[in-house]
Amino acid sequence: MDVMALSTHMLASSLFYGLLATVISAATGNRGAAIGVTVGVMVVGFLGAGLLPMLDGGEDWAKLLPWYYFNGSDPLNNGIDWGHIGLLLGFAALFAVVAVVSLNRRDLKGQSVGVTMIDRLRANPLTRKLADKLAGAARVSSIWAKTASEHQVSLMAACAYMLYVQLLLGWFWRALPESMFDMLDAMPEGMNAMFALFGGGDIGTPAGWFQIETFGMMAPIMVMIVTISIGSNALAGEEARRTMGLLLANPISRSRIIVEKSVTMVFYASVVGLVSFLGTWGGALAGGMELPLGNIAAICALLTLVGLVGGALALAIGAGTGRKGSAIWGAVGFMLVMHVMNSMGEIADNPAWQKLSPFYYYLGSDPLNNGMDWSHVAVLAVIAVVFFVVAIPLFQRRDIRQRD
Repeated sequence: MDVMALSTHMLASSLFYGLLATVISAATGNRGAAIGVTVGVMVVGFLGAGLLPMLDGGEDWAKLLPWYYFNGSDPLNNGIDWGHIGLLLGFAALFAVVAVVSLNRRDLKGQSVGVTMIDRLRANPLTRKLADKLAGAARVSSIWAKTASEHQVSLMAACAYMLYVQLLLGWFWRALPESMFDMLDAMPEGMNAMFALFGGGDIGTPAGWFQIETFGMMAPIMVMIVTISIGSNALAGEEARRTMGLLLANPISRSRIIVEKSVTMVFYASVVGLVSFLGTWGGALAGGMELPLGNIAAICALLTLVGLVGGALALAIGAGTGRKGSAIWGAVGFMLVMHVMNSMGEIADNPAWQKLSPFYYYLGSDPLNNGMDWSHVAVLAVIAVVFFVVAIPLFQRRDIRQRD
């Protein structure tokens, strides 16, 4: 294997996307647009480069996508494709030049801080009263609204991904040729076992298609981007920014801070779950798939709960340590280990391993085929509630960090 060739293609691809974000940022001054558009281009390219070659004549269309020039030539086996490298670096250089010109010609924004959702609502006479009620006096009476404003970008990114990708997967399902389904049916048992790492299931069926493509791995990642971000910033993030002292100087209890920030986490996770339901429903309709609405609702509800487990764990770690990095990587590391444990348990046919993992209670009952298993709902809910509750005494008994 030519690892150096793959690494070289990865470097060129990274420069392409990094400078694409730079040129958008330089031209607009909008961080959200730079992130959103660049991530969107990456997601479209990743999916298109993987799925378009499955369609008749689709490989030529895949060449229009930047991701194709990262691994379309299979550099790991075939070595460096200097034409592909040159194309990526050429566009990266062009982006750099345009970024310099755009920044020099644009009036820079005068605001020292970004405008939050609450600020926008206050600026509109029709929504000013509602915004004032949500924000409260000095925004302290509505900590949940302040927290919601701080995490708009991660929520919108997760929702956009789940809506767009699910719709696209339905369209691709309809466009796949019959020969592809025959190939999927003829796959050896060992290949099917490999799919356990992506949630398991028969990729030749509608339920297996959605489970392996998104619900097995990417959907939990999307919801946990939101929940772990909120959980790690809720307490440890406030301390890292040295704003916790100001917050506690108001007549509010530490437990109330945890409860209100937890409310935002539950609400945002539920929004991601709802959008996932709508995207999967729309994708099933677009692909002519027979997926009962109740089964789609079941897997999206379980998705919400497993995301809350990760977010609540981040909250508890942050409450106990006051360190944002520990909260993020502790929660991410734990959930990653639990995912691998569940997958390895399925491959090894060892249910005892799987039942130690929250991911077993997320996908173990095969909700897209069998509907809701309420005992699994209960287990995930209890785990999340335990982490939320544990965070309260951990935070109450600890001295607030005043410096790193």
